[in-house]
Amino acid sequence: MMTRVRFVWTFAGTVFLAIGVAGVILPLMPGTVFLLLASFCYLRGSKRLHAWLMGHPILGRQVRIMTGELPMPVTAKITAIAAMWIAVTISVFAATHLAVQIALVVLAVIGTWFILARR
Repeated sequence: MMTRVRFVWTFAGTVFLAIGVAGVILPLMPGTVFLLLASFCYLRGSKRLHAWLMGHPILGRQVRIMTGELPMPVTAKITAIAAMWIAVTISVFAATHLAVQIALVVLAVIGTWFILARR
């Protein structure tokens, strides 16, 4: 029988999975972050659902890429870096404070380094 704690973890995982699937389908909504949260919750709540998520050909692949089990495709790296720098460029021109502009560029450099460092 499932304990209350495991039920809460499983329920939270299911909620995050639903949001993650919506994020995979809808543009401008992050899906992978919620799939990672679903994986985290399922790991603590339901080994069966965790195994299902990790074995899923689309959803599980995204989780395995972000956890480092699979390499990030080069096209995904290029797309992520280009989208990030386009958004940062627009944000820098929209920001009125120099400190905010500097912070945006520094964070974008760190984000670029993180993406390039992924295998």
